Amino acid sequence: KQLILSNRNITTIPSLVKELSDNLTYLDLSFNKLTVLPSELFTESFCDGIVNFNLSNNCLFSIPPEFSRCTSLTQLKLSGNQLPLLPERMGRLLSLQRLDISNNRITSLQNRSFHLLTNLIF
Repeated sequence: KQLILSNRNITTIPSLVKELSDNLTYLDLSFNKLTVLPSELFTESFCDGIVNFNLSNNCLFSIPPEFSRCTSLTQLKLSGNQLPLLPERMGRLLSLQRLDISNNRITSLQNRSFHLLTNLIF
């Protein structure tokens, strides 16, 4: 149920993640060199199961729209990337309780991105 691939100099999502994605509740890809999250990762079975996703300290410049399918997510770590903004669809992650977006290039937040995230703990 857990896959921890932190601190491995990964530049692309390994096929292992895609193969195991149906059974994952926790995925840690922190401290790598990811620049892109492939949209094909966000299958229905992956999004239905994933609860905790750590993508901190990579080189991500954007989050694909398909990410919003992960409605079971309760914890999302995106700190230490190069994100200039968060997608408006982020507001669809209704189960989200913890969100870390520190140390990015975000200069403003769109109100519509967060107004439905009533479970966020501050």
